Amino acid sequence: MATILEKSELLQRIKQDLEQTNVDISNLKRSIEKGKLAEFEKIMPPTDDVNVRVAQMYRVLSFYGNNGNEKPIWNELRNCFTPSATIINNTFGEPIRLSVDRFISLFRSQIQQNNFPPFYIRELNYNVEQFGNIAQRYGGFEICYYDKNIENKKGMASIQLLFIKEDWKISSMIWQEETRDFKIPSRFAL
Repeated sequence: MATILEKSELLQRIKQDLEQTNVDISNLKRSIEKGKLAEFEKIMPPTDDVNVRVAQMYRVLSFYGNNGNEKPIWNELRNCFTPSATIINNTFGEPIRLSVDRFISLFRSQIQQNNFPPFYIRELNYNVEQFGNIAQRYGGFEICYYDKNIENKKGMASIQLLFIKEDWKISSMIWQEETRDFKIPSRFAL
């Protein structure tokens, strides 16, 4: 069973990661202090910054435990993507292709069954290419577990975005976790 960090230690770790992406944590801090994260839905405004949208998506995917509302805010996650977006996990050799709703359904089911120890996703280095209303963001990430007995995982993600009605939305995301055979290129590691 995973060891849940004290709220002050959890807040400090989240604050350090969000500061790296220049995300305002005032609403997050209030939510954690109240013991719920439902107020996250209020801090997902449209953005004209690709990096802000991706940071929001990683923040929402982070899972803080099975206590109360400390679960991902599913509507906030949906808001990061286009309605027809595709999410692909290529870690296991055969790509697992999911719609956003199917991804949420599987993730929610795993959380309800207590099959996920709490974690947060920390971005490593990345590269953004943008032309007009399309963007490609390629970079490293680390899945950091709050239980210090579980080894963190690293990987690479390729994220494609569209600028629609003054807002960046993710149209597809492909990721692969690091293995013995596939290591993160040094330019993407911290």
